[in-house]
Amino acid sequence: MILLKRVQEPGELVAIREGEKARVRKIASPTSEQIGKKYRRFAGALRRAQYYKCCYCETWVQESYNDVEHFRPKARADRRPGSQETHGYWWLAWSWHNLLFSCPGCNRSGKNTRFPLGVKSVPLVAEEEPPGREVPLCLHPQEGHGLDHIQFVHLNQESYRWSPVPRDGSLVGKTTIEVLELDRDDLLDLYATHIETLTDELKELRAALQDRDEIKITEEWRRALRQLKPNRQFLALTWDFLDQTFPSDLREQWGLRLPYPPIERV
Repeated sequence: MILLKRVQEPGELVAIREGEKARVRKIASPTSEQIGKKYRRFAGALRRAQYYKCCYCETWVQESYNDVEHFRPKARADRRPGSQETHGYWWLAWSWHNLLFSCPGCNRSGKNTRFPLGVKSVPLVAEEEPPGREVPLCLHPQEGHGLDHIQFVHLNQESYRWSPVPRDGSLVGKTTIEVLELDRDDLLDLYATHIETLTDELKELRAALQDRDEIKITEEWRRALRQLKPNRQFLALTWDFLDQTFPSDLREQWGLRLPYPPIERV
């Protein structure tokens, strides 16, 4: 997961939100069906803002049959361990900041209604704006960089298998991985394929370093950084791969920078 850039709210959503809130406000404990799916019409705008990737796992996803995700669940929320309250955030069902585009694996199989809060959090009440006194334990991709909380590590030196773990023991990282199932088997397979491809593409950089060819090293490093452009998959994994394959002391020796992704221009 990486930090997503916020984009301007579509004007049409403002009118929809006011009308829908007025309608649903009259319903006690509204269900998903009663809340409706008018937010779904903004799936394309959300997907484009995320460079056609899932906001959580960074896989490319098609618009059809994929999800407009509510960071704070709209109809019911499992807030454990911080609270036993289960009411949903219906009034945020049309909030631009609460809407994201997600793959089914992260949203339906993983997060679903889960929204863990830190101990002593006080859940928002109807129509209260976030964050209030809530301390979410799952990372919002527009509020923090996944690389600050999650690190990818090499599982087996004899294979291309990498997996996410909490960075420096981060509780937010640990919870985010668990809730979204970012270490599920199908993702581990995709991570491995991605690393195999990266390994092959970085052969020239390794050769330049072995030859101590400064001009070639600089040229090949610039090419490597293109892997961190926003439209690429698995930017967080790519960053950790580069960081661990070409450690900081080596980068300092040759004056190579490794900025956090996404990198707009290289």
